[in-house]
Amino acid sequence: MTLQFLFLLLLGSQVTTSRAAWEKGMGALEQKNFAEAKRLFTTAVASNPSDPALWFYLGVSCSELNQLDEAVSALEKAQHLAPDRADVDFNLGLLYWRVGHVAKAKESYRAGLTREPNDPVALQNYASLLLKTGDTEGAIAPLLKLKDLDPASLPPRVSLIDSYLKINRRGDAERELDELLRSNLAGADDQTKLGAILIEDNDPEDAGKVLQSSLQLDPKQPKAYAALGLVLLKKRQYKEAADFFETAVHLEPDSAECAMAFANALVLWNRPNTLLAFLKSVEPKFGALPEFQHKLAFAYYGVAEFSNAVTLLENLLRA
Repeated sequence: MTLQFLFLLLLGSQVTTSRAAWEKGMGALEQKNFAEAKRLFTTAVASNPSDPALWFYLGVSCSELNQLDEAVSALEKAQHLAPDRADVDFNLGLLYWRVGHVAKAKESYRAGLTREPNDPVALQNYASLLLKTGDTEGAIAPLLKLKDLDPASLPPRVSLIDSYLKINRRGDAERELDELLRSNLAGADDQTKLGAILIEDNDPEDAGKVLQSSLQLDPKQPKAYAALGLVLLKKRQYKEAADFFETAVHLEPDSAECAMAFANALVLWNRPNTLLAFLKSVEPKFGALPEFQHKLAFAYYGVAEFSNAVTLLENLLRA
């Protein structure tokens, strides 16, 4: 995360006595020579300590050098001198977040958004901060604002659905999901990713709906078939799950994940003969995997080849 270069004060009399240092400092920032920028702005603030813009860009320079305590100190001075600047609040909030002062970070974002409620970068950062610190319910408002500002943007909508599910507002989540699918904003790959999120959120019904929609857009998606297999496993529909996993294996034959998921579905469906035949067919690819050996032992046990099953399990225990 880097600071936003948004501080656009009228220079005029504020930096008249240090215009050369100002221009050189900005030039150094543009060239990403942050050490030189810091040196120049440090000199400039010594001559003009009441100029908030100089303190702001000194903070930017320190932040880019990962000197976060100095960056915070400089931006706090800028904030003190320019208390009505939302961009200072936003950048200070980002720095507070980076140094672990989460409460101060949230306070700075709230203050800035009171002044500039439609800043999309600040709204996104604030929502991310809330989500990553466990305040899922608090993230709803900035996510809704982001959605209103840019209805064609997919990430806020996905985060909003995920957030509603996490706080058990399933009706709101389903409404947002239906609206998203009707909007045609999400392509097949995006819908498959959303389906995986819904599975993690323990919402197999909506996950199945999204994944089916994804496969209608692109029927050659092994991940979508595998995800639908997981949905059906949760419903204990083992035969149907095995069919989806088998399709995923055909589409991506070199995927150990798909192969082992298909094998697991056959175990749960209690089809040892089919399981043994499948495992033998993919043994050259996946035979060294412990999970493969474990499934093969299940298959041997299921077809009453007990000595082979015991040998495999003993080898696994030794390994």
